Amino acid sequence: MKRIICLFLSIMMASSFVTAYGYDESRSMVKIRGTYGASFGITAEEFLWKEANGDWQEKNWRYISGDLDENTYDPRIFDRYQLEIETDTNTPFNAYTEIVMDPWSFTGIGSETVYNAWGDRVDVKYKYWENTGKTINETFRTYNGNFISTSEQKVIQNKVTADRVNSGLIWQPGNPPPPFFLSTNRSVEIDSFFRPVRRLWVEYNEEPVYIKVFPIADQREALTTDDPLHLSNNHVYWAPSPWLFSYDPGMRLSVGVQDAKWNWDLAWFAEDSNRRYLTYLRGITLGYECKDVATIDATVAAPMTPWQYYGEVDNVPAAIRLKFFPFENLQVGSTYTARMGFDKKILRAANQALGFDVAYRWFPRMDLYGQYVGTYNAIEHPNELEHANYVHQENWDHGGKFGMKTSFDMTDNYRFKYDTYFAFMGRDFLAALADYKDTRADREWGRHIWFDPISVEDEEIRIGNGIDINRYVFGFNFRANIIQRLFDLYVNFRNVHASDTSDFVENVFRLEGVSNPVPNLQLKGLFLNRVYPDSIGDFDPIFRDRYRDEFLRNYMVLDGQEVVVNTFSTGAKLDMLDGKLSVYGIYEATNDPQDFPRGILNSVAYSTLVTTETVAQDFNRLINQVYNQNIFDLPPYEYYNIWKAVVTIKPTEDLRIRYEHVTNGNRNYAALYDNNHTHDSIEVSQKVLKNVTIDAGYSRSKIINLRRAIDTNAVDMQYEPHHNIYAQMRVNFKKGQRLVLQFGEAWIQQERPGVYDLRWPSTRTSVLDTRSIFRVFFEGKF
Repeated sequence: MKRIICLFLSIMMASSFVTAYGYDESRSMVKIRGTYGASFGITAEEFLWKEANGDWQEKNWRYISGDLDENTYDPRIFDRYQLEIETDTNTPFNAYTEIVMDPWSFTGIGSETVYNAWGDRVDVKYKYWENTGKTINETFRTYNGNFISTSEQKVIQNKVTADRVNSGLIWQPGNPPPPFFLSTNRSVEIDSFFRPVRRLWVEYNEEPVYIKVFPIADQREALTTDDPLHLSNNHVYWAPSPWLFSYDPGMRLSVGVQDAKWNWDLAWFAEDSNRRYLTYLRGITLGYECKDVATIDATVAAPMTPWQYYGEVDNVPAAIRLKFFPFENLQVGSTYTARMGFDKKILRAANQALGFDVAYRWFPRMDLYGQYVGTYNAIEHPNELEHANYVHQENWDHGGKFGMKTSFDMTDNYRFKYDTYFAFMGRDFLAALADYKDTRADREWGRHIWFDPISVEDEEIRIGNGIDINRYVFGFNFRANIIQRLFDLYVNFRNVHASDTSDFVENVFRLEGVSNPVPNLQLKGLFLNRVYPDSIGDFDPIFRDRYRDEFLRNYMVLDGQEVVVNTFSTGAKLDMLDGKLSVYGIYEATNDPQDFPRGILNSVAYSTLVTTETVAQDFNRLINQVYNQNIFDLPPYEYYNIWKAVVTIKPTEDLRIRYEHVTNGNRNYAALYDNNHTHDSIEVSQKVLKNVTIDAGYSRSKIINLRRAIDTNAVDMQYEPHHNIYAQMRVNFKKGQRLVLQFGEAWIQQERPGVYDLRWPSTRTSVLDTRSIFRVFFEGKF
């Protein structure tokens, strides 16, 4: 019925709006645009008209769990009608709305309290979405301190199907606890939501005042500040904005408490198949510009997950940015951010950050800047009211960043850029509207040489800066462009220490060069050196917990081992025959242990260290750990080689053939992350007609059977071949319409973004084995 409603409304709204406005947008105060799409899939077992989930694109626990394992992929089978209405009134007042009808517009929630045979209880909150027709998988703590992990449970006639769930690790010695039985006799009913409105705002914009009220909007409305530490909205583009995080009040347990915290789990998880986050913001933005003297921008907004009632609020973020320009070369600014956490409408947590910054243009191409920030974080844990002598967590701390940027041209043939900085953050520094975990380190694609194009978004974040909580960093970047790009040089250096102890954390040095000696030849070289402290027994020397920024437990690591990671890489690309033949090769020698897949082998355990007030609380403390790390290389890491060669042939303008070979000496390396696993592949693209293109390919890959290696504790580590065949026909019609017929799965990139394409370039993934599925996608725009 929901599918019929969507299709009916799509046809009616499209015909009415296009007729009314589409023929002559320039004459109307209302501008209409939109997209639509319909799809289905056929396998040997079933016909699919709805099967989509952005989380299936992630390289997470699904890679080693379930019936697909390393062949996990998102079929992206769904219908969508997206309508954007924007006014252009030629007055200060305007409005905008985006209406989207797709499976993610239909969600719902349900809850129940369940007891097991020991009398332990757990409060389960079901979160349902229509794209899978199931509830999401989650982990819940029990009253006795245990936990259960629910599966994705089917919802039939608005009721959750029954499930039997075993408890996880028990916090005390004894026999495993009895299971919990969920939604017995389908007793849990889902309270459904229909939310087609994704964005809605009204604005007033007339100098010097700007006001925007958005009853619902996505993370693009979060205020991004331009202060040196980016106290508001610092994050990599593919991660959710910190404005979308929630407040988790924790819970009282019979053995202590589960601490309250600022939580990003649902913000990461709730996304559609285009990787657009589905946690929304409700708030207001204000701006004022006083000619060339000062500016002020402020935003207050409350996030809302797809599984919250509209009037429900668990936290309210806010940010204000002021800038003053007392002189032509001087800028003085201040940034204030805050996040207030609520539980049952009572204020339980508060985070505030206040920073002052200054920027001075000393010479025409030399800028000096500095910023000092103080932060305050207070959280009441669940046992606050029961223990009069218990002091809630309350922390003050500070941080800052100081640096210089300069660029100069000796001549038109010799151009240089240089910037250096010193930054520090205390151990308890916390700016709740900024996440530094992913911007501090080089990304995976930043640790290799590439000749294939990299998106602008990926290029901007491929190199980290080392800045994060409980660190002080000295870093610099140097770039040189010599003789019209005959030679490009890039040098990056970061030295990091812990703020509380001054202990050494890491040292990163990068030397990267590109040379274009003749028009058709390009040479590249890379040396990357990463040095860490000698290993501490039972702790991983690289992986850290995202919440506490502490080393993860790794009981395979010995004490006192050298932890140095080096990468030496060189490559050459040659274009011949007027672009009809292109060849490149890359050689890399490295001992990089790689984050994936070893990072997904993680779990939680209970700490038995006596570090707090009572033994009960000691046993209750959950710690993150990685397991089965004997499958992978351990410090000191051994070197291996990667050979990569690519040949691209274009006999005609309409035919393209690409062959790729990679040999990776690291047999433990898993596929599908940066395309450096051992494989051979051939891809053919032929434009058979002006508007018809056929793509086909075959790949043969070899990787370790990780699932078997885990199950046998590294006794059986077979190096297995995999074969993948895929094909696609793309038919482009007028007015932006497109029909795609697709067999198999390989994430073939489209000529232009559409309803069924990835939004994030870095998430291009594939599968190892042929997927016997035939899919039809039809999409268009108006």
